[in-house]
Amino acid sequence: MRDSNKSAPRNRGHRLTHLVRRLCAKNTGGGTTYIAAPSPLTEPVCLRPTPDGCTLTVRVHPGARRNAVTGFHDGALKIALTSPPVDGRANEALIAFLTAALKLPKNNIALVTGATSRTKLLRITGRTSAEVQTALRADLEP
Repeated sequence: MRDSNKSAPRNRGHRLTHLVRRLCAKNTGGGTTYIAAPSPLTEPVCLRPTPDGCTLTVRVHPGARRNAVTGFHDGALKIALTSPPVDGRANEALIAFLTAALKLPKNNIALVTGATSRTKLLRITGRTSAEVQTALRADLEP
């Protein structure tokens, strides 16, 4: 039986930060120098090349204050949208946001999977994964 006084560790984030620092540390004889961790946009997990363009995995945060690329979540690009997740309006807003960010016509971006899920897979035609990466890097919030 589990002791009720002993709960799960409260500061798991600290352990994770420590682990990341250890993984990104380079021992240089006289001390430890921290090197930059690989940026998620330099080798994105969320972009996969296809013969006619690429696919993009997105995690949508509907009902946000503004439309923006906010970071990464579980190997997907996280995008905040102001529209609510009702009757596919968030999907339409996502496609409109990406067409503006990538400067593509609306018919070049198609929703492949995730019509009712927050995690979505989009097919982008007419742009390579490198072009999509550079366009989305400009929209990424610091």
